[in-house]
Amino acid sequence: SGAAASATAAAAAADQAADKAQTDLSNVSQLPQSRINAIMPANMDYVVESGSSGSTWYRKYKSGWIEQGGSVYMAQDTSAQVNLLKPFSNGNYFVAPTYIYASLPNSAEISIANRTTTKFTMYCYCVGGDKLWYACGQGA
Repeated sequence: SGAAASATAAAAAADQAADKAQTDLSNVSQLPQSRINAIMPANMDYVVESGSSGSTWYRKYKSGWIEQGGSVYMAQDTSAQVNLLKPFSNGNYFVAPTYIYASLPNSAEISIANRTTTKFTMYCYCVGGDKLWYACGQGA
């Protein structure tokens, strides 16, 4: 029927528009800042810089907010210093450590201490292996 054809055409047009919007947003970091300012609402935050080195990555937003994360190998009952790719404005950023294992003893624990703007220390009171971390806060 005509109504079904119209609905199908409208759905196809909506899908095409959504695909274009996604493509436009995924390419926004490659545009000149003047063009970004012209097409993005002033209150919208978006990634302006990203990168990685080894098993560590970061994303910096227009507002100065930074997300970064990675993994570090730690032997059982040891500590490791994690050096951040991008500095935070102070030591009050959030850090979430974790691990990936199918099963761990109930006493497994990872903690964070000695936060500075450029590094922190992870302590592992569990079996050795890769430990993951995620940090976010205002950039320097």
